[in-house]
Amino acid sequence: MNGLAAANIIAVGTALLAAWSYVRLPGLAPSGFRGVLVHFVASMLALQLIPISLAAANGSPYRLFLAVMLVGLPTLTYVFLAVIWLFSFVQQMARGMVR
Repeated sequence: MNGLAAANIIAVGTALLAAWSYVRLPGLAPSGFRGVLVHFVASMLALQLIPISLAAANGSPYRLFLAVMLVGLPTLTYVFLAVIWLFSFVQQMARGMVR
């Protein structure tokens, strides 16, 4: 498997984990716009950790695996979850404007 295929599999997997978390744990979602915005900005800042951790792997396959599993997977899951929360909040606001 090449790197692009692995990256695609990890991206799809983390998106599915985020969707599962959104459906299974609705109490984790922030209630207001400020909370949604804070989570979205925090997830974008956390996203900056992925290239740093991959560079720190220094070519070792074991370190690369650990970097992907311990930094990449949770970070991408949080990013996708924050985006789902943002879209859900925007959808709720749009419904409120129509009624």
